[in-house]
Amino acid sequence: MDTKLKNIRVAAVIALVGAILLSYGLMVGEDFDLVRDSPEFEHSLRAQNISQSALSWARHLHYTAVDPDSARHDAYKEKLAHPHPFYYYVKEGVSAATTNVIVTEDVVTFFRDLPLTDFVTDDKTGLIAYIGLAEPAFRGLAEVYYAERARALVAFYYVLGGLLLSLFGVALSVVTVWRTTDTAPVRKLLWEYIPLDLAFAGLVGLSPFGIRVMLDSRRLYLDVLTAEPLVVGLSTAVALTLLGLLWVNMAAKRLKRGEFWRHTLLGALILGALRLAPTVVSHRQGVLFCAYAVASIFLVLTFVFVGEAYSLFASLIVLAALVALNAAASLYVVNHAKEIQSIANGAETIRRGETTHRIPAKRHKDLNAIAEHINDIAEGLERAVSSRVKAERMKVELITNVSHDLKTPLTSLIAYIDLLKKEGLSAESAPKYLEVLEQKSERLKTLTDDLFEAVKAASGNVLVNWEVIHVPSFLAQGLGELSDRISAKQLDFRVNTREEQLQVRADGKLLWRAIENVLTNVLKYAVPASRVYVDAVAAGDDVLLTIKNMSALPLNTPPEELMERFVRGDEARSSEGSGLGLSIAKSLLELQQGTLAIEIDGDLFKVIMKLPRLY
Repeated sequence: MDTKLKNIRVAAVIALVGAILLSYGLMVGEDFDLVRDSPEFEHSLRAQNISQSALSWARHLHYTAVDPDSARHDAYKEKLAHPHPFYYYVKEGVSAATTNVIVTEDVVTFFRDLPLTDFVTDDKTGLIAYIGLAEPAFRGLAEVYYAERARALVAFYYVLGGLLLSLFGVALSVVTVWRTTDTAPVRKLLWEYIPLDLAFAGLVGLSPFGIRVMLDSRRLYLDVLTAEPLVVGLSTAVALTLLGLLWVNMAAKRLKRGEFWRHTLLGALILGALRLAPTVVSHRQGVLFCAYAVASIFLVLTFVFVGEAYSLFASLIVLAALVALNAAASLYVVNHAKEIQSIANGAETIRRGETTHRIPAKRHKDLNAIAEHINDIAEGLERAVSSRVKAERMKVELITNVSHDLKTPLTSLIAYIDLLKKEGLSAESAPKYLEVLEQKSERLKTLTDDLFEAVKAASGNVLVNWEVIHVPSFLAQGLGELSDRISAKQLDFRVNTREEQLQVRADGKLLWRAIENVLTNVLKYAVPASRVYVDAVAAGDDVLLTIKNMSALPLNTPPEELMERFVRGDEARSSEGSGLGLSIAKSLLELQQGTLAIEIDGDLFKVIMKLPRLY
């Protein structure tokens, strides 16, 4: 808090110093046009204006020379003599020249040698007019010009420096208030209870008065050159600066807290009107209502004023406008009510269970938003119902499939155990029965392990040990371990890893388990003595591992269903598979931030595994 106050005080001091410099420069500066004028007097606008005026006076002096007693003639002669004595020479046609010099040489040469000269000639009338200043008079004018220009430059630098300092002080104050102001409400100071718009209006109202005082003080100071008017003007500038800085800080604080609009009189009136409106009315409706009320009051007052001051025709025009406004408002209210009723009817339809029903779009923005929200809810309900139905169907199929797959080996176990009991272990068929019992036990164990593995992988309750895996070497090693099963099936594996630098970040055991499940699916369902294509390629930031084979059985099951649990490629369920392999592979890849997809084209079965590539 101390740092905040210190920074605000520093900013206020900087702004006040800038305001004092700015005001001082404005008050003591007499002619700021000299700042833009030439630094050389002979090329300045003042010199040009002096010479042009003198040239005009000389010509008028010549034209009035026929009446020596003319007051205008004497006045022009006085202007050419004071305060700067000009040489002049004017002649037109064959008339005698009007001049105050005795030219013993060429006129052009004489005036050309003067430091400040000007001339005009007219071939049609034979007019020749020259004016010029002597060197001492020119030096006097130049010295006055340079002194005034120097004072103007100093005043201008005061103004410029003061303006920059003031802006910097105000900016520093705003930044300090913005950074240190807490968004939580705090106890307000006395002046902070004044609405911001009223405070701004008061500041704008005081500004012309303060500027008037400063202008009067400036004029008085330039006349008498005493310190009193200067002090009055600078004090006024300081007061206005303090008031402006205080308002800027208040506005910045309100903006930071999000309270600017609420702390204005206009905002308080509008918010109060909105609070009085029904709760179903949106802010937009409140604004429209306020606009309608203001327009109606304005038209009624205009109708009364026009009826008293103008003709009947003007009154009828205002009355027609008032009727049109109310007709438009009535039409708006009726359409609004119809759309609300339409939304209510649509919501009732959806509530009755028709989740496919959709409410049409509405013209009013707020009502259309409500309709869209209700439609979104309906879509969510529809998806939830569909998902629930699918989950129930899958649960029934799961129970049926688990029962069927577990019942088959259990039935065989019971049957062969019963045969052993009847025939005894010494019977000739006993070894065969024991072999079948072993096969069925292994089958039952495999089904149980696959079931638990599928549930565990789907739940995500698997520890992933991340490591860097070189995909080509990983595939070569894995296919080598399956070489006996591949040879028994007489399958020709065509492995293509065009890019050697294919690396992924994964768990080696989990990744091989997923790939092995896919390859096991290939060994079960591929056409014997056919080719299997294994491609590993880079695709942007991913590594794609594609395995393609020709299915020995017709593929009548959609790809998305083949990855569900207990779904097999053979609908007769005659194979030894559990229908869990692809589902397990998909879950394991998802644990490693990968994906698994299936594509079917006729009898072509393609599995695409994707993993993030490691560079």
